[in-house]
Amino acid sequence: MLCKAINKAGKPCQAQAMSNGYCYRHNPDIALATKLEASKRGGLKLNPDELAKSAFKLDSTTYKGLLVALNNNANDLREGKIDTRTSNAFVQNILAIIEVKKTAEIHERLTAIEQRLNKVGV
Repeated sequence: MLCKAINKAGKPCQAQAMSNGYCYRHNPDIALATKLEASKRGGLKLNPDELAKSAFKLDSTTYKGLLVALNNNANDLREGKIDTRTSNAFVQNILAIIEVKKTAEIHERLTAIEQRLNKVGV
């Protein structure tokens, strides 16, 4: 969902909205001083200890677990619990895990085929 605010050019904001319908920049619930401070630091920064407390358990053994993780990541981003950079890094890690899982599955299937072929003497 996109932000419901109108930008200075009079056009709809194209940023992703948080839970209240506004992006971080246009969110009236976030004080201007907080936004300016976050801007100086290069975006929303969270204390790693606080982030660790709210982190969910990641089940990377199944595709369903990875899908749940991506869903939680999207919700956390929309709710302002994590910043865009953290979200993007997380998604890149999930995509890497998926690629490794796919490669491992192909390797297992190929090994099984080779073993069957060796048994029949091909």
